Amino acid sequence: MPARPGPTVRRLQVGTALRRYRTEAGLSVQEVAERLLCSSAKISRIETAQRNPTLRDVRDLLDMYGVGDEQARERLMSMARESRERGWWQTLNLPLAQEILIGMEGAATHIMEFEIVAIPGLLQTREYAAELLRELIPGEPDRQQAIVDLRMKRQRILKQPAAPRLSAILDEAALHRMVGGPAVMRSQLEHLVQLIDADTAEVHVIPFKAGAHRGMLNGFTVLEFEAPANDDVEPSVPPIAYVEYQETTVYLDKREDVADYVRTFAAVRDRALALRDSRTLLRSVAGAI
Repeated sequence: MPARPGPTVRRLQVGTALRRYRTEAGLSVQEVAERLLCSSAKISRIETAQRNPTLRDVRDLLDMYGVGDEQARERLMSMARESRERGWWQTLNLPLAQEILIGMEGAATHIMEFEIVAIPGLLQTREYAAELLRELIPGEPDRQQAIVDLRMKRQRILKQPAAPRLSAILDEAALHRMVGGPAVMRSQLEHLVQLIDADTAEVHVIPFKAGAHRGMLNGFTVLEFEAPANDDVEPSVPPIAYVEYQETTVYLDKREDVADYVRTFAAVRDRALALRDSRTLLRSVAGAI
């Protein structure tokens, strides 16, 4: 993990630490809420990083949980301050789940992407993204352009010194769906080959001949983070799963939920072609367009 994680990761770390301290103190969310004269939803949202706690919230919760270690208290208060800084993406009025995704991408050590019918956003060319969004958000050119610009800006993480490892698995359907016409699609597939050759991303393809597979219902993203040297001082961030549906997007941080997506990713990876064979297929499809 980079030396200075962004505000989203800090918010997750603070929430994770506060949940651990509450559990160690033997208190339920409802009991904490009653003592602080607030709603249980507030405590739950703080612990799941859906709400940024105030410094007073953090102080009061640490007092309630009996955390007397001054180093641990000061470190958590410092992270709470950093969590209140604004990342560039937080000025764009994005849905919370998407804010969390973008905030975590730059701090992740491994990003696992699986898609069925489209190329993942981190791997899209500008032209492919523009054509895709023209269909997904018809009649809103300004919004389309804003999202295209956002996707291109997100891709900068792949060129940073501590770039995350990016593993992508695509169903072959995504290669054949003609988004934007032959020129746009050919350029997109060639871009994927270039990313493989530059060792920027691992791109595997599940061929049609593989038949039915476990990931056929929907695409998803799993992000993993480096464990800190001292978990007592700097709380670890658990893996996160991010899933887009037709009408909404959600992120999951419960261990059992994320583990299921990790198992699904491993299962579809077993059905996918090796990297070299995936590259060959990409070149073949691009050449046939």
